Amino acid sequence: MDARQAEEQLTTIRTLLERATVYRALSVPGAALAGVLAGLGAAFGCSGGSGRFLMVWMSVLAAAAVANTLVLARQARTDGRPLFSPGLRLALRGLWPPMLAGGFIGILFAMAGHLEAAAAFWALFYGLSLLATREFAPRSICRLGHAFTLAGLFGLGAAWDVEAGAFAGGAGVPAPLFLAATFCAFHLIYAALVFPATRRVAHD
Repeated sequence: MDARQAEEQLTTIRTLLERATVYRALSVPGAALAGVLAGLGAAFGCSGGSGRFLMVWMSVLAAAAVANTLVLARQARTDGRPLFSPGLRLALRGLWPPMLAGGFIGILFAMAGHLEAAAAFWALFYGLSLLATREFAPRSICRLGHAFTLAGLFGLGAAWDVEAGAFAGGAGVPAPLFLAATFCAFHLIYAALVFPATRRVAHD
């Protein structure tokens, strides 16, 4: 990385830090949408085996990605800036490695029938992806990342069969319940707690 690139990144981080309150407020719609979609996924993916489980949750992921992209695009138009701004590109550089790794590992475990472990891996790596943005994200995002990370570790521990030395199918917190308690409840709680910041930004 040359001096010019380092200076551009520092400028981007400084700008994001100055707009942390706005960033926190704008994350509320995305979190609320993710929570609602996760709740629907937990309801429709509670039976039918690993095939249905994967189909439902890949659909939830796709719908959440589209919905969040639309939210970001609308805000970009309102602000008169490009969708893939330097700030968004910086955030994506931190987000995609743990999300890709967690998604891939979770799919492998789900295909093997270890749905509880798959759900826990998804929560763990999602939390790590949020924490990867901690240098410029508001504190509330980091707290959400810690909550997912700890929940993921708990889920993995609960799904591990100590005697067998492996993940046991059906052990631990049932995957739909775990996903409802994390991706649904955590996101909705986050949105409810941070919503006052949205109102303050709207009035400023």
